[in-house]
Amino acid sequence: MLSEIKGVVVAKDVHTVFVKAENLTYEIYVARAYEFKIKDEVCLFLAEIKVQRQPIILVGFESNAERSMFNLLISVPRIGFKKALRILVLPLSDIAAAVRKNDVAALSLKSVGSVSAAQICLSLSGRLTVFEVLPAAPGLLPPPSPAELKHVHSPIVKAAIERCYPHFELDFGDSELNVLREKYRRDLDDGTA
Repeated sequence: MLSEIKGVVVAKDVHTVFVKAENLTYEIYVARAYEFKIKDEVCLFLAEIKVQRQPIILVGFESNAERSMFNLLISVPRIGFKKALRILVLPLSDIAAAVRKNDVAALSLKSVGSVSAAQICLSLSGRLTVFEVLPAAPGLLPPPSPAELKHVHSPIVKAAIERCYPHFELDFGDSELNVLREKYRRDLDDGTA
């Protein structure tokens, strides 16, 4: 299984980029192919998708958070990888906020209808809180202000903020973060998260 690829963009299409790494060129589906430039060096996180009667398809992401959101989106019934990629054109925090608010209109994009958007809101409700505090890309958003932080009560969200902005001290050490992660995984398995 491939997890990450580093290489040079040698070509691109509407929905794909072609990345040359070593002596191989990989065709990789991405959410925003228009942002890539030919001859740029890239590092993409990958997911492998198996579609009926087709070879394995590679899907690339600029961050692990984007890949995690993709995996959540394709876990929704009748949301395939292409619809998930169309939704990932939006910032992760906007997707999470739309799901939290049950804002079907915000997720209803070209080729993603209101029925699919409603299914996403229903299936992922309560599971995307951590994405609301993640920056769209490293360094693009300023860190939260102390006034904004006083309203954060979830230990998982506090842990995400600490990871995104290491200079913040929210009273979590590495061992405590591991305990929180394990508790969150158990809560997800139980359906209480």
